[in-house]
Amino acid sequence: MKIITNTADEARALDILQDAFSNVPGVTWMVEHTRNEKASLRKLLSFCFCASADKSGAFLTSDRNGVVFFYHLQSKPKVLKHFLRSLYVMLAIVGIKRSIQIIRTRKIIDSIRPKKGWYGWFLATAKDKSGIQAAYEIKRDIFRMADATNEPIYVETTVPRIRHLYELIGFYEYAKLKHPYKDNIEIWLMKRDPKPFNGHESE
Repeated sequence: MKIITNTADEARALDILQDAFSNVPGVTWMVEHTRNEKASLRKLLSFCFCASADKSGAFLTSDRNGVVFFYHLQSKPKVLKHFLRSLYVMLAIVGIKRSIQIIRTRKIIDSIRPKKGWYGWFLATAKDKSGIQAAYEIKRDIFRMADATNEPIYVETTVPRIRHLYELIGFYEYAKLKHPYKDNIEIWLMKRDPKPFNGHESE
């Protein structure tokens, strides 16, 4: 994987994420009330990209078919930029009421998730391509990064199929909660413990 450093790679990453999450209720609830849900989702994902990039945590796979926002939980954002972007999301994209709901939901999750380790915020591969190589590269590289510091990886999902995929590659559920604002949505909080690191590939 490589850190995203140019606008072409950023656009490619946002294309992949928008396609992957456009029908995921755990994401779309944040923008479903807006006038143009597709455009609002794109802007929201752009905010997430900028927040991750500030922590050197926005990556694209070598074949440009996979993207992951992945960073250390103790990484600090650029405070002023983050505040201004958050204000833009609140006022121009999702509105004050939904922003408060999003913040409260994140606070619930943050209160449960341990404070030390690595966090996989968004992970996706292109639907129009074979995602096997991209998924393998993401798995290999984020596992390697976490194992090198002997720390766990934390992820969340609201999709049962994705939860199962995480379990297949070594994650386990450490908590589950009902979505506070959407009926019939559960949030699975998952963890992968580090393995001994020898400088080579983590399996």
